[in-house]
Amino acid sequence: MKLHQHRHIVLPMLLVIAAFLPLSAVKAQADSAYWNARFLQLLRWTYVDSSLAAIYLPYELEVMSNESGDTNTKLQTKNYTPIRWYGYRFQPSDQWPVVFQVAIGDGPEQTLTLPALEQLAQWGAFLTNDDHRRLRITRRQERDESLRQDTLLRRQLDSLDCIARALRIEADSIQASMTADSLEAASRKRAEEILQAKQRMNRDQIFILNVKTARSEYMFGLEINLYNPFGRTISMLEFNVAPYNDRGQVQEDKFHRTVRTMRCMGPIAPESPAQYTFDELFWNDRGRIKFMRINSITFHFTDGTTRSFRGYENILKHTLR
Repeated sequence: MKLHQHRHIVLPMLLVIAAFLPLSAVKAQADSAYWNARFLQLLRWTYVDSSLAAIYLPYELEVMSNESGDTNTKLQTKNYTPIRWYGYRFQPSDQWPVVFQVAIGDGPEQTLTLPALEQLAQWGAFLTNDDHRRLRITRRQERDESLRQDTLLRRQLDSLDCIARALRIEADSIQASMTADSLEAASRKRAEEILQAKQRMNRDQIFILNVKTARSEYMFGLEINLYNPFGRTISMLEFNVAPYNDRGQVQEDKFHRTVRTMRCMGPIAPESPAQYTFDELFWNDRGRIKFMRINSITFHFTDGTTRSFRGYENILKHTLR
């Protein structure tokens, strides 16, 4: 069970929010019983992903600087903290006559508008006490499993090390029979092949080395391996990815999502590779999603410029094949 499994709990919240109407401030105050009932619904949610809430509650925003001094928003999805609902108040606005008064953890009290609340609910930012308890249990089980796997891996490595020592003895004997000239020729040939490959990738602006499927329980994602052919340092890149079924048609997941926008932080130096993994993009408990395609990608460079590529066929031209 992964973190995103808890996002099914946002559906009741969306139903609540959908009933909110853009009443005038006067009408809203006249219907206090209606807003009291809606506020009681919100009290069910006791935890919030503060990294997502930070988009609308600025004091929680975590900012980091890359090597060029640029500031970039750092969003995570495993940072649930208590959310406190203090109430709501009316304001002189015909479009949004009601704002909610909330605080994250021990932070100061702030206001949250209905559009912000709708967006956070859509992202699956809220959890109940029971959901948060199950989440902690799941994470503890994952840590225990990770420790078990690490112990098993160490034992396997110890066994492989014994084999490697025996192979090194044999390799030393073989290497002694090789001449210095043949070693130098092989090294020179390999260096030439690498140089030619980089020159071709830089000339054709090949920036995707490969895209692989990355899965977790009930979730479908991808692993993308990149290369920087642009001659400028990449500070950040964003790409849109869509899921497809075995008929080559766009396949929505359990929450009716058909596209996700992902952000990858740099820096990526010129002629350097980088790897990013997103294994929880779409809920795929019925196994209908078979593959994904990147339909657009935008590179942000440290000199302040950007470069965008749109359309799957166009991006395919910039993929190593």
